[in-house]
Amino acid sequence: MPNTIKVKLGSHYKVDVPVENAVFFENYLNENQIDFYSDSYKRLWNTKKSFCIPNKHKDLLDSFDFENTFPITFNAITFFDVSKEKKIFNFYLKLVFVLVTLNALLKLFNFLLVP
Repeated sequence: MPNTIKVKLGSHYKVDVPVENAVFFENYLNENQIDFYSDSYKRLWNTKKSFCIPNKHKDLLDSFDFENTFPITFNAITFFDVSKEKKIFNFYLKLVFVLVTLNALLKLFNFLLVP
């Protein structure tokens, strides 16, 4: 079945599949004529590809033994690690604080020294 947005807009659940097994999973869905929707955008930090599957096809997926083939997570929301972004943001805030303080000190010295 085609990759259709109607699945995402309807009653569905989310399946996360490792990126290296996404082609195999899509082939399985197409062989069993299961409608699905998958996002086509890629993220650098993402190691899984999300698929939206209609609720009516959950029994077909449950009958397949995914544990012996590849790991799969149902209804999982994946978040990326924000610690690197927090460090960059904190560095940026400190840099801005130092620059503003230095600018204020220079203006103060200029005001005091120039009559």
